[in-house]
Amino acid sequence: MQERMEVSGDFSLSEQEYGDWKKLLKLDENSTAEDFIKASKSAGDAVMTRLWTHVKNDKGRIDE
Repeated sequence: MQERMEVSGDFSLSEQEYGDWKKLLKLDENSTAEDFIKASKSAGDAVMTRLWTHVKNDKGRIDE
């Protein structure tokens, strides 16, 4: 079981813990937690925007 660590402020992202995320979000090796948060938010916004373009004419209805 992995311990949870509380961290405040900006910090560098370790390759061991964030390597896969850095690749996925196209972050460089010197990226920080702030960069990670911005990229994650942007990626989530992009997904929601794409989804909305497909459902907006149906008033946001998504059938399963």
